[in-house]
Amino acid sequence: MPKRSGDEGTADSGRVYLANLGERVRKLRERQGLTLKRMAQLSGLSDRFIIEVEKGKANPSLTSLINLAHALQTSLTDLLPTDFADDVPALSGSANKILALLQSRPPEQISRVVACVSSYLEHAKGFHVSLVGMRGAGKTTVGNLLARSLKAPFYELDALIERDTGLSLAEIFDLEGENYYRAVEERVLQRVLKKAPGVIAAGGGLVMNPTSLLLLKLNSFVVWLQASPEALIARVRAEKDERPLGAHPHVRKQLKAILDRRTPYYAQADFLVNTTHQSADRIGKTILHAFRNSANPQRVKS
Repeated sequence: MPKRSGDEGTADSGRVYLANLGERVRKLRERQGLTLKRMAQLSGLSDRFIIEVEKGKANPSLTSLINLAHALQTSLTDLLPTDFADDVPALSGSANKILALLQSRPPEQISRVVACVSSYLEHAKGFHVSLVGMRGAGKTTVGNLLARSLKAPFYELDALIERDTGLSLAEIFDLEGENYYRAVEERVLQRVLKKAPGVIAAGGGLVMNPTSLLLLKLNSFVVWLQASPEALIARVRAEKDERPLGAHPHVRKQLKAILDRRTPYYAQADFLVNTTHQSADRIGKTILHAFRNSANPQRVKS
């Protein structure tokens, strides 16, 4: 009897895996006493899709598998057929950590993470340098210097947002509000990350959007430009734009409150530089040195 080709063997193995997966999903659902309708509600998947999975006719994505495991109150590892584990290489420690983090999260968060990672894997052509920090920290000035040193493009997100909307930042906040601004900011950031690697100056509050922050961390060497409240206030007033402080009578107190909220997110940066008493040229050289000595193999090269 002739041997089956590798493709035929792989196809048969795949069919067996899907059939075993479907049987496990059905048994776990019945053990939980869940109807198809309730299972669909808990997983965010359609009841028709769940039926196809249980019949072994659907090949669910990683996101769908995690959602199914979440609905069935089990782990992804326990959901997958045990015999399948013998046919595939063991996951690395990092991959297992990622799965452990994801399977405890609600479906909408998982979907956003998967979208960000997919975007990174599909579009990233190299690493950018991203500057984050409060307004007045020096992102535009330092960013321009860095871009020239690296012979790379400079992307100032606020300027790109104004071009995208046809409105000034003040008009966006006055007419549309901050939520609209953050949505446009995320869209513009996604577009920039698909361009040639360069230097990105992010808006002060970008880090408060989990998706935007994750995109920066996946695609760039993130630098937090820090400065004292007094320096920030002086620089912002010199620009005659106190957004997001407005005409608040207790500016320093308000600024500290904003900084306190953002600090845990700024602190996720790869590198920190205090700009209070340093020249832009010195700051740029410090960042350039740190970037060139970072562990990232795809960093921008001058």
